[in-house]
Amino acid sequence: MLNIFSIEFMILGAYSLALLVLSVKNIFFIRGYPVLTKVSTSSSASPLVSIIVPVRNEAGKVGACVDSLLSLLYPNKEIIIVDGNSTDKTPDILKNYKTNVTVLSESNLPKGWIGKNWACHTGYKMSKGEILLFTDGDTLHNNNSLTLAVETMKQNGVDMMTVIPRMEMISFWEKALLPVVSQMIAEYIGGGEKANNDRSKTAWATGQYILIQRSVYESIGGHEAIRNEIWEDSKMARKVRSLGLKMRVFNGANVLTTRLYTSLVEIWDSVVKNNFCLSDYSVLKHLIRIADAFLKLQLPFLILIVGIVTSLTNLGLNDYLIWGFILSFIAIGRVFVFSRIARWESKFVLILPITGTIYLGIMMVAMLRNKLGLGVSWKGRKYIPNQK
Repeated sequence: MLNIFSIEFMILGAYSLALLVLSVKNIFFIRGYPVLTKVSTSSSASPLVSIIVPVRNEAGKVGACVDSLLSLLYPNKEIIIVDGNSTDKTPDILKNYKTNVTVLSESNLPKGWIGKNWACHTGYKMSKGEILLFTDGDTLHNNNSLTLAVETMKQNGVDMMTVIPRMEMISFWEKALLPVVSQMIAEYIGGGEKANNDRSKTAWATGQYILIQRSVYESIGGHEAIRNEIWEDSKMARKVRSLGLKMRVFNGANVLTTRLYTSLVEIWDSVVKNNFCLSDYSVLKHLIRIADAFLKLQLPFLILIVGIVTSLTNLGLNDYLIWGFILSFIAIGRVFVFSRIARWESKFVLILPITGTIYLGIMMVAMLRNKLGLGVSWKGRKYIPNQK
């Protein structure tokens, strides 16, 4: 029976209000990142940019990536592709590129190195550019993207910048699960007001696009200094900020596109790989993140279920039913608005109880695998990273 003066009613009301306030605050995080747009062209000479692309088992994507890099209008660039001993047809595809592209095969992965970091280091050793661009083999570049990025870097005195691409989603699980994963991670790392604030300790980057001055890269020790870091892109950003240098994050959805995964298995493996290191390998931090995800993704629907069962039993409205509907609406609404802002399909938010459960499962598996010493696997390689 409904009782607006009951303890349950007031607690659930406070929970709903808190969830609503947090949702309104966080769903607009993406608006905090400046969009990479047209800037006035500098009259000075264009510095040489070394584009370094680490790839492993990217047969379905690498050709389109390299083609987009070759089409870049930026006049002074070199393209270095580093193949990490791929076991698919990636090496055969790369054989087609013999002009304006340097293709390297990395030597055996040294002990204590993550494969991608070793490939980036290998490419750097062969590069000559004043500026380095690290980008992934699943990323597509508009022909003006590098010009915009370099001019933005020069005119704003930026030492390192990362550009967020538009995420392309095709399969069911991409459309259903990635918005949930993306929002939870985005809320944890913070918006542009923190990432682009030199006084903030928040610093992160995305491996799809990292543009960095060579002198800065060398001053932080390059990838050798983060050789065993799975979340290497953000560790690099933190090192840059720790030296008091200028680190910036831009929204590049208008000039970059990436399709990160093609299946639920790929999504699961990747998010498991990255999720615990996102908590700096701290069990306490990770448990707080799990609790946060539970409160935002699961508890609203559990309260609704209790309300429905209680209503059927007592044949009437009750506190749990009223607030369960409100909480579930807020939970779905926050992911819906986030998806609309990011220009993703939003109809899949209706299965949030399922996708939320999957994400919580990923978070728990990530912590258990790391703490039990099982490590993580990615593209046929197993890693047991350094932990605190």
